[in-house]
Amino acid sequence: MSFGISRHLMRLAAIPGGKDFLRHGGRHLAGQSLIGAGITGGLTTLSTGNPLAGLVVGGADLIGSTALARGLGSKRVNQYLQKNVHPKINLAGRFAQSVDPKTGRLLPTMYNPSLAQMGGMGVASVGSTLAIEPQFYPQATTQGQQYGIQEDSFLKLIGPRTGMRY
Repeated sequence: MSFGISRHLMRLAAIPGGKDFLRHGGRHLAGQSLIGAGITGGLTTLSTGNPLAGLVVGGADLIGSTALARGLGSKRVNQYLQKNVHPKINLAGRFAQSVDPKTGRLLPTMYNPSLAQMGGMGVASVGSTLAIEPQFYPQATTQGQQYGIQEDSFLKLIGPRTGMRY
């Protein structure tokens, strides 16, 4: 299902570097990130009551998860880490082809992300939710403003020159 949708990502090929991004696992990573983006978008819609908030968070999750996972698997990152950290380090996933046990036929080639790439997808999902979702809450209900109002009323009660500051 997600790979049918990720075929639309082929439009990225017109962007400079887009073909390279898609050819080296980007298309598969976008398809794998799509499920998590749908979940975060749906939960954001439920928590805020705003479908636009869900679309924005889900879109940011999809873009962030795909870009971070693909960036961790890039040749430049791996060459830098192999040169400066350890010669056997590799954060990139692998393309794998498996056999259907029922028919014995080869299945299409799939990209299996590495543990670091899966962690990057998770970090992007949490980060997009934490960064964007609060922007869609009403401003009067944010905790920082509630505390600020309480502090101001407390200072008015005791006076600004009492020397007591909490």
